[in-house]
Amino acid sequence: MSKLTFYIADNDTLYVESLSRYLRSVSRPRIEVGVFTSSEMLTASIGNNIRKPDAVLINPSLLTPELKDKFDNILVLSPDSSSYSVYNTIFKYQAGNMLLDDILSSISKISPEKIRNINSNNSTKVFSVISPEGGSGKSVIAFHTAARFTALGFKVLYLNLETNTTTGLFTNIPENHAGLSDILYYMKQNSSNIWARINNCICTDSTTGVCFLPPLYTPVEMDEVNGTDIEGLITELKNSNRFDVIIVDNDSAVNGRILSVVDMSDIILLITGSSLNSEYKTVLFETALKKIYAERTPVTDRIIHIVNKANQFRPIRKIQFNGTSPVYEIPFINDQPAPQSRTANNKTDDSFKPNIEYICEMLIQKAAPVSNGEIS
Repeated sequence: MSKLTFYIADNDTLYVESLSRYLRSVSRPRIEVGVFTSSEMLTASIGNNIRKPDAVLINPSLLTPELKDKFDNILVLSPDSSSYSVYNTIFKYQAGNMLLDDILSSISKISPEKIRNINSNNSTKVFSVISPEGGSGKSVIAFHTAARFTALGFKVLYLNLETNTTTGLFTNIPENHAGLSDILYYMKQNSSNIWARINNCICTDSTTGVCFLPPLYTPVEMDEVNGTDIEGLITELKNSNRFDVIIVDNDSAVNGRILSVVDMSDIILLITGSSLNSEYKTVLFETALKKIYAERTPVTDRIIHIVNKANQFRPIRKIQFNGTSPVYEIPFINDQPAPQSRTANNKTDDSFKPNIEYICEMLIQKAAPVSNGEIS
């Protein structure tokens, strides 16, 4: 992925160290940082590097005429609301993600192709999990799959887009942490560099290591979310290159939001039960998809049909999708439907591990071969 190079020049050593540490931690874009605590150090660097920095963040006290002529994008770090007519100015003490917003905005005005190049190279795979019925075990399968991919060394985001979310069942959501509600607000406001805002909202589950976004504050907020919003969110997440895999957990329904997810998915896991109710709803679901995609690129070749809660001691209805039988059946385990969500010690259920391992193997094989620890 393309990288950006920033120079930070300020005689406040603690500030320089703190800001450089934050910028180097950002996943998108990848940022190389040069640190200078005097104008002499910065001047001495001129000519030592083949590539010019994409931005020079500098304390006004360190500015010299020579520096003005040598660098294309000088941003003055202003400690207050002061502005400098010759230079672009950014507020020095704002939050890191907001400061990065300003830097990237200045770069896009001078060299928009650099920002486009950063966004153009992505290898993230999107695996969505859908079901025509509630209670199918869809969410549990989705999260266990995310946890398994994480255990295999992949960088994974679990994105729950349910109206009544189950994110809190599987993850440790920090109290009062910004999340999906804040992101969708920023997107509807057309805020600049939305990725920096998204990145600031991403949390990591302490038990499994799975990354996730805290859910909407209230379920009714989902009424205001449309397919375009979801498409924009997933596009930002893919373009970030922060994740190898995004697992999207959807409502058990057919609507514009879910269709946007389906359109952007590399593979779709269709989870059904084995009851008469499951069979009926699967038929309705398939009929709806065929009508919707009658004049669009078909999605059936990207769908993996899995029956959950299959019991060998009970007659199983042979539910078909697109004229074919399920690819895999997940059995009841110990007289209880598998998978379980958590055990008493707050870990994912090991009894379900073989099933999830098989599902992950199918996803990897169907999406593309694995190379150097990444799905390519």
